[in-house]
Order: sequence, then structure tokens, then C-alpha cells
Amino acid sequence: MLKEYKLSQNKVIVLISSVIVLILIYFGMSYYYRTHFSYNTTINGVYCGNKTVAQANNLLKEQAGSYELLIHGRKGIEVSIDAKTINLETDFTDELKQLQREQNKITWLFRQNNKYFFEATAKADYQKEVLIDTLKQSDFFLEKNIIEPKDAYRDGFDPETKTYHIVPEVEGTTIDFEKMLGEVEIAISNQQDVLDLDKTSCYIEPAVKRDDPDLNAKVDLREVMLKAKITYEFGDQTEVVDSEKISQWIKEDETGISLDRDLVREYVGSLASKYDTYGRKRTIVTVSGESKTLPSGGFGWWMDKASETDELMADIMNGDQKTRTPVYFCKGATYGSDDIGKTYAEIDFNAQHMYLLNNGIIVFESDFVSGNVSKGFGTPEGVFGITYKERNATLVGENYESKVSYWMPFNGNIGFHDASWRNEFGGSIYLFSGSHGCINLPKDKAEQLYDLVYENMPVVAYY
Repeated sequence: MLKEYKLSQNKVIVLISSVIVLILIYFGMSYYYRTHFSYNTTINGVYCGNKTVAQANNLLKEQAGSYELLIHGRKGIEVSIDAKTINLETDFTDELKQLQREQNKITWLFRQNNKYFFEATAKADYQKEVLIDTLKQSDFFLEKNIIEPKDAYRDGFDPETKTYHIVPEVEGTTIDFEKMLGEVEIAISNQQDVLDLDKTSCYIEPAVKRDDPDLNAKVDLREVMLKAKITYEFGDQTEVVDSEKISQWIKEDETGISLDRDLVREYVGSLASKYDTYGRKRTIVTVSGESKTLPSGGFGWWMDKASETDELMADIMNGDQKTRTPVYFCKGATYGSDDIGKTYAEIDFNAQHMYLLNNGIIVFESDFVSGNVSKGFGTPEGVFGITYKERNATLVGENYESKVSYWMPFNGNIGFHDASWRNEFGGSIYLFSGSHGCINLPKDKAEQLYDLVYENMPVVAYY
């Protein structure tokens, strides 16, 4: 009996001792996990189970050494920033300590089969100026890749819906650099692999978008049109289309409110009658002091009345307040009765000599050979404008083909050009051995003239 009691007593002692040992082991492990991360703990994609803060920090820093941030932008543009470029140094200690403090040490045994994933933000130390320069020199800021944002706007009125046609906004690719830099710095601290500039609102957006309530609101077209004010400037004279005029052009019938096109066209026609100069004769005073009255040729103000009527009506229906320049078929040099101005080329056929005046001062002159009078090729007199100028042209006509270095037409196929096949210029050559109508010049003079003339520069030619 005593033996049995002692045996039983020993079992109890062993049991109690085992329990005490287990308790000591359990609390010992609890103490262990005060300084170590739980089994199956992953931080920033790195396995840190049973690691101390220092050990986990080293693992994360090692990963950060090969860190690369890929930045996504609009239009498929991508730029990467790597740790080496910006000399990135990281320290996760503070965040790791916080994660460890939040870890339940007592329940460590019951956590062994669970998996834990955490994100830790680093204290990132890097060369900020290098980062700024790298971003500014990236593809995001190349001129060819930058598209300015544009607001949505109204373009034309629909009388049936009483709303404007809406031209959608252009989002563009212009980046708010300070915003982008801030987001990149956050991404680097968080060790993000990818940053989307669109999702982080780094682009400068249009202020007005297609769904703007004010753009889409129904309006009274009459009220809109009467707010328009269009100012035409013809030199120092102006013509104003205001509510008083517009009210006379508004009509209303079963189709709704609109502008009377015939009345608007009549007004545009009155402007053309008053300010157009195309087709009118002009009296000039030549370099030698003679007065010459010349036909118009192909020069002067000639308004495109149909197109101008359309554009004026569109401006009024949009309620615009603006200054307009009319649509022209042909333009003069200045407004007014003297539409030639003081800068022009002057051709004296009788003297076979020409001049170029700049603001009334002779800056160029040369002898020339004009059209052959005896063969009926005499160059026409009149007032013209330089059509364009071209280097190394080939002039083709009936029974001839001539290569020239400087070509400056002013009257159809008639123009100034060099004539390397001639040794003499001026005098009476033009009477029997002249050109097919062009103004033949010595090559050096043609080169000088080429540098001085420009499109629509007036040309006055007379006998």
C-alpha cells in the first residue's frame, strides 16, 4: 500500500514538473517572441519569421538595394528609377519595432499555422536633387510628349435641343511636377514597385469637362446672340456688330429662332464695298517723281463674303465677344486707299531698271531685261503681290525649259529670276531680245532680291 502511494506520488510530481517545464517553455517562447517575429511572418514580400528587428531590417535593406520603381504615365510612357541612381539608403527599424509591439506574444503557439503579411515603410535617405534631375530629364517632360490640357467648350448651337454642341476636353499629358515628386517619394518610402501617375492625380486636368452642367444647360438662343459683340478692325477704322444690329437680323418661325443669312450677307457685302480695294486702279508716284495710274493687276483687299458670312453668324450664335479679321481671297499691304504702303518693289520698263523700297527708302536696285515687245511678250504693267519665292526652280513654257536659282513670281507665271544665259541687262534689249515675260536679273542681284522680298509684298510695274 505504501509502495502504491509513493508510486502515485511520484507520478504527480512528474506530471506537475512536466507542466511547470511546459509552462516555462511556453512563457520562454513568449519572451522569445517579444524580440522576434512570429513564424510565417512576411514583410514587404520578404520572409521574416523568427527574425529580430535588426535581422529583418537587414533583409529588407538588402532587398531595397535592388529596388526599382516603375512609373506609368499616359500615352504608354514608362520611366524607371532604381536605388543605385539616387543612392538610396533605407532603414525600417521604427516600423518593424511597431509591428513587433503589436504582435501578440502570449498566443504564439496558436499562431504557428497562420500566415502573416505586413507592409513596412522605410526611412528613406537618398539624393533628392539627383531624383529631381532624373525625373525632369525623363520622357515625361520631353517637349514632343507634352500635350496641354484643353477645356471642353461649346461649338455651334442646336436650335432643336436648345443646347450647344460640346467639344470634349483634351486631358493632355502635362504633369504637376511637385505632385509627381511627392508621390514618387511616398512610393520609394513604401518600396512600391509601380506608381501610376493617372491614379495618383499627377496630371494637370482641364478645368471644364464635357459633363459640366453649365455647358450642357438649355439656353435661350436669342439671349445668347444678343450678348455677342464682334469688332472688325480695318487699320485705324473699326466696325462693330452689337446687339442693336444683331436684333435686326434675328428671325423666328416654325423652326425656331435663327439669324437671317441674307441680312448678315448684306452687311458683310457692305463691309466689302467699303474696304475692298481689289480691282481698283491706283495712282502712284514713282522713284523719279512721275505720277502713274495703274490697273489693279492681282493685288488688294478682296473679302470672301460667303465664308465671312458663315463665320460671323457662328460667332454671333456662340455669343462671342471678340475682334475679327475677315476671310479674304486676297490681301493688300495696308488698309486704306493706299493699300500698297511704303515697302514695295518698283519696275520701270522704259528704263529697264527696278528698285526695292523699305519704308520709302531705296535698299536695292538693278537693271533687268523684261518681256520681248517685238514678239508680243511685253510684261504687263499694274500692281501685284509676290506670290511666293523658291530656290532652284525649273521654269517650263512653250518651247523652253529654264533652270533658275532664284524664283519670285508675282503675276501668274511672270516673276523675278536670275538669267545666267545673259551677259547684259538693261538698255533696249527687251525690245527685240527680251524674255517670255519674266524679269531677268543678274544672278547676284537676284540673290539679293530673294533675301529682301516676302509673300504678298507689293510690286508696281509701269511703262
